[in-house]
Amino acid sequence: MEKTYFLSEAFTRKPLQSLPIMLRQSLVKCILGTICLLFPVIPLAAQTESAPAPKTVLVLGLKVSQFYANVYSVDELAFLNDSTGLTRANAKRVIGTYNQQLLNAFAGFSSPQYRFIVVESQAAAGIHAHSNYVDWRNEFKEPYTSLESDSAQDLHMRNLMRAYQADFLISVNFYEIISGYTPTFLTPDIRTRHTIDYEIFNPNLAIVTAGRASLLSRDIRAASMQAQYRNFVQTVTERLTIAQTSRDKATLQQQYLTLQEKRLKNVWGAGFSLGWENPYGWVGAELFRNIGYKLDIGAGLGFARNGFNAGIGARYYLLAYGKKYKPFVSAHLAWASGNKINMGGEEDENGNQIAQEDVSTYRIPAGTAVHLKTGFRWLSHNRALLLGGGYAIPFGNYKAVWDEQTKESASRQRLADAFAVGGFEIGFTYLVYFSKVR
Repeated sequence: MEKTYFLSEAFTRKPLQSLPIMLRQSLVKCILGTICLLFPVIPLAAQTESAPAPKTVLVLGLKVSQFYANVYSVDELAFLNDSTGLTRANAKRVIGTYNQQLLNAFAGFSSPQYRFIVVESQAAAGIHAHSNYVDWRNEFKEPYTSLESDSAQDLHMRNLMRAYQADFLISVNFYEIISGYTPTFLTPDIRTRHTIDYEIFNPNLAIVTAGRASLLSRDIRAASMQAQYRNFVQTVTERLTIAQTSRDKATLQQQYLTLQEKRLKNVWGAGFSLGWENPYGWVGAELFRNIGYKLDIGAGLGFARNGFNAGIGARYYLLAYGKKYKPFVSAHLAWASGNKINMGGEEDENGNQIAQEDVSTYRIPAGTAVHLKTGFRWLSHNRALLLGGGYAIPFGNYKAVWDEQTKESASRQRLADAFAVGGFEIGFTYLVYFSKVR
């Protein structure tokens, strides 16, 4: 007689193989079915609940009268200070090309937070018919072109946002293309700056945020601006997100400064410096590159009383993002070529020495030093001002050598020694970051 068990007894006293075949198959199917059904559903449900629908943003393009350029592209060629492309017959075609490429960048931008819808040309014309513009400043006191309030215009905008159930409306208020080149006829390969002013409104037509962006390009054609336009749209969305999430002006300012810093990741830049015992001399220039956000490395050349200066170095910026005044520390290895200097005497109007017996001559030897400095950086868009001080540690004794055939003077010797490599340093540096979006 075959012995049978209750289910609980089978699990506690015998392995699974001791169960009848049909019961074992039923248990396996039940367990696998439960796993297949529950585990995909639970994450999917959680994902659906945590991902809100993107907000709808209408994009109002440029009014023709709000476009200015001293260089622009017409039929694959560029014109500078020439009215050929901006005559009444061609203005809409020329301006419309840039406007449409910019609107295409909004329409094609992929974001989980926002869905951009370009306002149709007929609806845009209805708004532009009542639009006037004024110079204004945003919440950070930055200048930009603002859309002036008008009852008919405001009614069109409210009705349009209501029809699309839009959460925001972006208005492109001004577009300017400027180049410093002087020829009247050019190929499309030309360095230009594109300035775009914009405002973002909520359904009550209150300004959420506004600003002015500068885009740099080396090709004047609108089709070649696609990468810069995408960067511009990215910047606008970040500004919009910051404006919605900031609780007060101080927080808004901090997050905006953070956004500025993040744009400088891994970009190249150039600098100009003035000061005493700076690594690159009294007057110097440098080229550098950011490594991430907080570190930059570079090299520079300059001149001082100790001769030509050259060196390499690095700066590290302290504290978290969003600080207007950020401390930094730097270390540079610099070399000076040495120099011969004369002190005293008297020269005539032609520069000839007429009091040779009063002249003291010193030779400042060539030398190398490590420059250690600390200070503060003030950042504004893609420019920064650094002010700091430190000490240059010489690799040897680089005291000035007096020429014994000239007049001896202790005070002049001390001054000549001060010109030698090494010692206290103080100065400022002006940096420009080569970011494509300001």
